[in-house]
Amino acid sequence: MLFTLFAFVCGSVAFAQEVSSTDLPQLKKQVVELLGQKYPDYSVLQSKDTSQSLQRYFESKHPNEYPGLVFGNFRHPSITDCAVLLVDSKKPELGIKLLVLVLDINASHPEVQIVQDYKNEKDPLLEVYLSYEQRRTIADVEKNSWVDMPSAGFSLNPFDRGGERVFYWNNEKLKSVWVTD
Repeated sequence: MLFTLFAFVCGSVAFAQEVSSTDLPQLKKQVVELLGQKYPDYSVLQSKDTSQSLQRYFESKHPNEYPGLVFGNFRHPSITDCAVLLVDSKKPELGIKLLVLVLDINASHPEVQIVQDYKNEKDPLLEVYLSYEQRRTIADVEKNSWVDMPSAGFSLNPFDRGGERVFYWNNEKLKSVWVTD
């Protein structure tokens, strides 16, 4: 499920309270370097890769953050993970190519997992960003039921459109739920 843009959830819109803002620049650098080695044709989605409306939103609400990067203690309170949106380095305007997770970014060899590969999608994934999600109970509109998120997670948010895809861990497996406003 790789897409022209790579969803990199590691330091964008928001991050878990356990991740110190003083640690954020170093964590971003680590993630960008790691993913640059693993996926040399892709880069983390940045404000400059988006529309002027989304750029203005990020400059006003989340200065110095990437829309394609969010950190959090998603799987365990003492382990920092990162979600990332990746785009084609040469043609970021073609949309998101990959959504990846960097698990335990402070480990000597962090694990990188592809969550979604969007490379072969007919409709490009454009104008989206990642955000941190607090542990909560959410309504799953696809199953018409309620879901209790046992831990924090992250969401893939379409800009200026309703709804979001929320990702969270349950029983050591990544789950996702479509939520509307």
